[in-house]
Amino acid sequence: MKKLTRKEVIAILEKAKQQEKSADFSFMNLSELDLSELDFSRAIFTDTNLSDANLSGANFSCADLYGADLEGANFTDANFTRADLRYADFTGANLIRAECYLANLEGANLRHANLIGANLNLSDLRYANLYRAYFRGANLKGAYCYNADFTRADFTRANLTDANLTDANFTGANLTGANLTGAYLTRANFTGANLTCAYFAIANLEGANLTGANLTGAYLYGDNFTRTAFWKALCLQTQKE
Repeated sequence: MKKLTRKEVIAILEKAKQQEKSADFSFMNLSELDLSELDFSRAIFTDTNLSDANLSGANFSCADLYGADLEGANFTDANFTRADLRYADFTGANLIRAECYLANLEGANLRHANLIGANLNLSDLRYANLYRAYFRGANLKGAYCYNADFTRADFTRANLTDANLTDANFTGANLTGANLTGAYLTRANFTGANLTCAYFAIANLEGANLTGANLTGAYLYGDNFTRTAFWKALCLQTQKE
């Protein structure tokens, strides 16, 4: 697979624009390139290699990155609005402040990815692997995270209001100060999680597992705790109404 240069990438983008078509980079090697600030909106990156590339500030709105290799890439301030990111590999990628509104990340691999301050409002993260990912201050309002793996992820002060987290795995995760108002947490696993000062107002925790979780100072108002397991959970100064 030939490795393209930035100049060649720009030429493909310009040609596609002239022909009013989507630029197609499928199966190409764009690894380690500096492609920052480029406009890849509606471009096609099926199984493309973008590992370790600098794509900070790039525009991927409505782009197709199905199965793309994005390991270790820099996407700081990148725009993925409505992008197809299903089964893409973001392992160790930097997505600080990335815009991922309505992005489809079904089955994506985001192990160790940095999503601090990212906007994932209404995004689709079902079946995604987010082991040890960083979501500090991130916005996941209304996100669909069915059966997602958030093991040991950091959600400090993250916004998860109205998110669907049914069957999600938060084992050992840090949700200090996270907002889960109205979240659907049916059968979610919070074993050993840090939920200090987390806000669970009107959340659905039916069948959730909070074994060994730290709920010190957590706010639990109007929640559904049917069949919820609190075995060895630390509930000091928990506000439950």
